Amino acid sequence: MIRYTSDRKYANVIKDLNRKYNERFFNLNNRNVAGYDVANKVWFFDENIVDYNDYLRYARFTPEQLKYLRHFSTNLTNLFQEIDSKIDFQNFNTRYKFEGDVYSVYKSDTTTVIYLTDSVKGTEKLRVVYYKAFHDDLENTRILVTGSLSIYKGHGEIQLLADAIYVTRKKTKYQQQIDTWYDEIYKMDISPEYEQYSFSDIRYMGVISNNKTGKGYHDFKSILKNTNYIIKERFTTLTAENIAKEIKELYETESVDCICIIRGGGNKYDLLDFNNPLLIKTMYDSGLFIFTAIGHTSDNLICNKFAHYNASTPTALAMHFKRLQYAEVNKQKENELLLAKNDNNKLQEIIQTLHLENERLKRKINDLIDENENLNEQLKKSKKGFFSKLFG
Repeated sequence: MIRYTSDRKYANVIKDLNRKYNERFFNLNNRNVAGYDVANKVWFFDENIVDYNDYLRYARFTPEQLKYLRHFSTNLTNLFQEIDSKIDFQNFNTRYKFEGDVYSVYKSDTTTVIYLTDSVKGTEKLRVVYYKAFHDDLENTRILVTGSLSIYKGHGEIQLLADAIYVTRKKTKYQQQIDTWYDEIYKMDISPEYEQYSFSDIRYMGVISNNKTGKGYHDFKSILKNTNYIIKERFTTLTAENIAKEIKELYETESVDCICIIRGGGNKYDLLDFNNPLLIKTMYDSGLFIFTAIGHTSDNLICNKFAHYNASTPTALAMHFKRLQYAEVNKQKENELLLAKNDNNKLQEIIQTLHLENERLKRKINDLIDENENLNEQLKKSKKGFFSKLFG
């Protein structure tokens, strides 16, 4: 139920209502549905009610008065603030209409169950049951539903038994918020950095996560257990303000080479803060390599666009770092092999030179031997000639 201040346009109408119904409330099943609040000096009326027949039996408004009261509308937030769960819905079958964003939807061949929200963060949700198959795509849409309120006994929650669902052309409040934040970021005149990095650039790693014992982070640490990375952990509730604070503290006090922001999957409403300009600006100002592993591959988060690398899961991010180390190790081995190969080539060149030199020396020795033999022959001949002349 929502209360309205007086409007000059309807001054006479309000004057008549005040005179006729002063301090009187119109009530159905212990619920005030219309009347004048003397303390706050406002008239109120539950505009979400589509079928006014029950009200008209109790409150005989003139057409002009009813037109004034119908001029306004409420929303889901007001419904949750004002409605009394003790209402006997079975005996009060007034039809309601609500407009909101589809938070989640479940479909079968015979039934469509929708959780409707009118909050940017999806904090209030109304269960809507439509006993027909609804074939239109309801993801990321804003819809209008009409029907009767009842109690979902399985969970004791209020639900709307819908008799009609209309898809509007309006943007969801979630998308409106994203668009607003994109505009703010654009005005900051910052753009994503795509600087190349390697294993040698990263050793001290700051990690921001929300759950120290969660499977995602456990897998992340397990994969990097036997690597040379040194991890400095920070755990906090992952709001934009908290993440920005941890980023600042890490790069100001810990001298880390990079920061990893890690979170498991969830509804897009749970991940809204990862689009906040405060977080994006802090990531950019840090001047560090930023890596993200948030949600799923289908989550189109703004922070992922400003990260140097975005992985679909914490496990995938850890594998990325491990591949970096493997690549560095393989590169070192290749360099060592190349050096060894180069050294081997030089050795082969020396051996070949020595071999050639050895062959040359062999030939030289053979020449010397031949020459020595010739000299010996000449010597023998000269001795023989000398003695023949002497004793001839």
